[in-house]
Amino acid sequence: MKKLFNSNCKKIAIAEDNIFFRDVCIKVIEQSGEYRVDIRACNGLELIMEMHKQEVDAVIIDIKMPIMNGTDTIQHIQQNYKKTKIIVYSTYYSEDVRKQYLSKGIDAYLCKEQSFDNLINTLAELL
Repeated sequence: MKKLFNSNCKKIAIAEDNIFFRDVCIKVIEQSGEYRVDIRACNGLELIMEMHKQEVDAVIIDIKMPIMNGTDTIQHIQQNYKKTKIIVYSTYYSEDVRKQYLSKGIDAYLCKEQSFDNLINTLAELL
């Protein structure tokens, strides 16, 4: 059965090559009732192709993905979708890496090892 969403839900895209982790993220995000995951991609190229068809309010993106990595994808999003919020959600976390990405203009850099509450709270802050 397809879930019905409030028309005021913010639209989210997620790019994550680990299908299990992506599905768990989607479930947690949509259970909040505030967000709808409209784009589900396995890599950056797939994400960009889908974003050409529909705009989203925020992108949750992994850094290490096949075909087109997160870094290259982020650059494309920043150039073409200036209003879209970008949240990096990665296992590759250090304060230096986090600061590096934030200095390049992303909106948040989160570690996958943190609770999903951190992701939901970040979405709420940004949107």
